[in-house]
Amino acid sequence: MSTGAWRRGAGRCAGLALLVTVAACGGSGSSQHTFNLPAGTELDTTASDRVLLAVESKNQCGDSRSCVATPQPGATPGPSGGCDVGNGNARGLALYRLGTNGLFLEDAAHPGTAAPPEQIIGTADNPRRVLVSPTDPTLVYVATNERLQVFRLAPNGGSRCIAQTTSEKEIDHSAKDLDPVDFALDPTVGNGVLYVAGRGSNRVDAYPIADDGTIGAQPASCIIGSSDSEYTALSLLTRDFLAASGRTQIQVFRRVDGLFPPPTPAPSASPTPTANRTPSCFSGQLVTLPVSFLGAAIVTDTFFSPSAAQPIGELFISEEVSRRLFTFNIDPAGVINSKETSSTKKDGFYQSIRRRDVGSDSLIYASVFQEGRIAVFRLENGLLPEFAFSKTAKDPKTTPVGLAFDGPAGTILYAAESGIGRLDGFRVQADGGLPDVPDTSTEPVTTTDGRVIDSFPSDIAIIPAP
Repeated sequence: MSTGAWRRGAGRCAGLALLVTVAACGGSGSSQHTFNLPAGTELDTTASDRVLLAVESKNQCGDSRSCVATPQPGATPGPSGGCDVGNGNARGLALYRLGTNGLFLEDAAHPGTAAPPEQIIGTADNPRRVLVSPTDPTLVYVATNERLQVFRLAPNGGSRCIAQTTSEKEIDHSAKDLDPVDFALDPTVGNGVLYVAGRGSNRVDAYPIADDGTIGAQPASCIIGSSDSEYTALSLLTRDFLAASGRTQIQVFRRVDGLFPPPTPAPSASPTPTANRTPSCFSGQLVTLPVSFLGAAIVTDTFFSPSAAQPIGELFISEEVSRRLFTFNIDPAGVINSKETSSTKKDGFYQSIRRRDVGSDSLIYASVFQEGRIAVFRLENGLLPEFAFSKTAKDPKTTPVGLAFDGPAGTILYAAESGIGRLDGFRVQADGGLPDVPDTSTEPVTTTDGRVIDSFPSDIAIIPAP
C-alpha cells in the first residue's frame, strides 16, 4: 500500500540478527496561526476525590523558571527521594484538583479563576510521559529525557521520588540520551512489567516491577533496534506479543514471561527461547529481529483492539508523514497483515489517540498537533471511517498532545495544550462529539514571584486524589 511518497513493505522474520545501521533524521510540519482558542470559564466550587496529573515538559531550572533553593552545577538529588532533579528543577509534575462535575476547581481566594495545582513535584529534566500503576494509583512512572523515575504520591506535599534508572551517559559518555517517548505496563506478569520505548536509545526496555512498585536501575531485558528505529509507540497485543513502532517500521516482538528473548546470530534451536534476564542492553551489537514487521513513516501513537476470533485483533496507528490513522490485522502467530483494514483520509499530524466505548458506540479521539484541534471518529463495525464527524475549533498555536477522560463515563475530555501552557476540558456531547471551544481551563503557570512560564504540558492522567 502507498501513503504519499512512502511505500509500505511487510515481512515475517526468522531468528537472524543484523548489524546496527546508520541513523537517520527527520522533521515535522507546522501551520499558520489564525485563531486564538479561548480558555474555558466554567469551574466547580465543590472538590471531588479526583485530581488531574499533568506533566510539565519544560521544567529545567533557569533564570526564567522555578528552581530549588540552592541549585548545583550538575544533577542533584531531590529533597527527599535521592533522585535527579537536574540543575535544581522544582517542577515536572503538577496535581490539579477536579470538582464534582469534572471541571477544574475554582480558586476560593480568587473567584472566577481556576485553583492552582495542589502539588508541584520536581523531576529530572524534560519529563514527557506519565503512566499510572493500574493496581495502585499512588504509584506513577515518569519518562524524562535521560531516565525513568518512579514517584509515590501522597497528600499535603508528601509525594516523592522512590526510584530511578541509570542514564545512558552514566554507562557511556558518548551515548545519546534515552529520550523515552511511550510506556506500556503489563500487570499480569508478577507485580507487572514496565516497557519503555526509547527514541534516542533505539531500544524497548523491560523492567519487572518490585513489590514496592520500584524498578531496577537497568532493564532486565530489551529489544535492540537498528539505529533508525527511533521507537515512539508501544502496544501490548497478547501475553506473547508486543508491538513497537517508530520512525520506519511497525514491529511485532515475542515476549517470554514478560521479557524479550536475546538477539542471536543464527536461528534459535529452541521454538520458545528463554528470556534473557542479564542482557547487555547498553552495548548490544546485534539487532533483535521481530516476528513480523510493516513499513511505516513516523508512528506517533498506537493501541490494540483485541478480538475473540481470528485475527486476534486490530492495531490502530497514527502516522505523521501520511497524516492518517490506520488499522491492521494481527494473526495468532503475531504476524501483522501488510494491507490496512481501514484508514482515514489525509488530514493532520495526529499525536495521541484514545478510544471510548459507550454502549454499542465506539469513538476515537485524536489530538491533531499542527492544526491545534481534537478530532472525533465514530468506528463502523470496529473500523475507521474516512472523516471525523466532530472537530474542535482550530488554533495551531495550541499544539495539543496528551488526552484523558474524566472517569468511566467520560463526561469531560481533557487535553494538554502544549503550545500555550494550558490544560483544557471539553464537555463530551450526547453524540460523543466535542464543542468548538473548551468549557474549563487552568490559569497560566507562574513562578512564586508571579512570572508566567512556558510549562509545555505534554501528558495528563486523571487519578484518585492521594
